[in-house]
Amino acid sequence: MSKGRSGYVCPVQLLTIINVPHVAPLADMSVPLGSAARSESTVGAVSTKMRYLIVLIKLLQHMIVIPLYTHSGRGIGHKPEEVHSELMSLKLDTAPIEECDNHTPYPPLDIRYGPFRSTYNVHLMAPCVISYGKANCVAGSHCEIC
Repeated sequence: MSKGRSGYVCPVQLLTIINVPHVAPLADMSVPLGSAARSESTVGAVSTKMRYLIVLIKLLQHMIVIPLYTHSGRGIGHKPEEVHSELMSLKLDTAPIEECDNHTPYPPLDIRYGPFRSTYNVHLMAPCVISYGKANCVAGSHCEIC
């Protein structure tokens, strides 16, 4: 547990999967106006949703995290090959490697427990910063990086 300047104790550990409100540029323009997953801002359409993230770095008041994406539930098989190198697939640590639908050039990231879909990928090139106050830990989750 780490204690920030304000005395706030954060139970979030490194490599824990958390669930937070997340806002990002809207990549899928087929999401219709009025959808709960889309908001209009002064700089254009944004995706607004609860998103799973993996904690990489803990600072006094914020965390640096990387997001998990399913790419509209389709995975990344349909994406250009150069995009695959920006992502890492996930697999449950109890599952054999043969069951992992890995389209990336890296071994999959093992997760002990937590949200899991075979189409989840970690976007390694899209770290973001969030505050501790918005983080909801996924009980028992942890990632193993080899």
